[in-house]
Amino acid sequence: MTRRDIDASLAQGRPRYFYHFFRKTEDWFYTSFRTPVAYWGHTYEPLEITHGEIESGGEDRPGSVDITFPTDSVLGLILQEGSAPTQISVQISLSYEDVLDDPAIIFNGELRGTSITDDQCVVSAVLLQSRMSMAMPRGLWQRQQCIWNTYTPGRCGVNPAAFTHSGLVTDIDGLVVSVAGTAAFNPDPAFFALGVMTKGERKGMIERQDGDDLILQHTMHGLIVGDTVSLLAGEDRTKETCLNKFNNIARHFAFSEMPIENPHYGQGLRP
Repeated sequence: MTRRDIDASLAQGRPRYFYHFFRKTEDWFYTSFRTPVAYWGHTYEPLEITHGEIESGGEDRPGSVDITFPTDSVLGLILQEGSAPTQISVQISLSYEDVLDDPAIIFNGELRGTSITDDQCVVSAVLLQSRMSMAMPRGLWQRQQCIWNTYTPGRCGVNPAAFTHSGLVTDIDGLVVSVAGTAAFNPDPAFFALGVMTKGERKGMIERQDGDDLILQHTMHGLIVGDTVSLLAGEDRTKETCLNKFNNIARHFAFSEMPIENPHYGQGLRP
């Protein structure tokens, strides 16, 4: 008997579902069946996992489905750690016991929301087609400031190594951190203003520079006298800074000659 025969019959067999969750190089394979099942070169592990009705959606809402599984599963524990930059996708497939056909894919989507209780995770997934109706951000035309980060490779392309000073912290007084050799690194007295101080994975925004003293925007937790930190030169993305500080005016992406006022009154041009 094939899956098509069962789908067409009035007395359908017992369905079993396969759930493939994935994110970049990570994969999680689960099945509602009571024993592991091998399909498509992967083993789907048994789990108390279910899903609700798959909604097809419409013009005002995307197609979606809610999936429920234990919080102590591998994926459940990962979801409890919080959000990640990369979305987790899911593929749901359907088959029946005693059927030799490969499972039929019945849903392709990505997770958009998670509700976690003591013993259950309920995740909401939406169809991939919903991306076609997402509002896209508009491009901005900026007059003074470049839209790119100075140190972004392939855009401005400034090498941060040429604008980085590493030094020893000699004193800490509230938000003022003294770093040896800062003033001598570059004659510009505000060279590191609006820059970044880094120690390991911690970073602090530098508001101002006064010689070897850096005034931070916030306290860097764990920073002590004797630590070695790196200072990255600040940038305000203006045409003048791009030209005089970074010598990178050819890649300055702003429109300094753009009129401050709209020259149109609705018809024709303003005199």
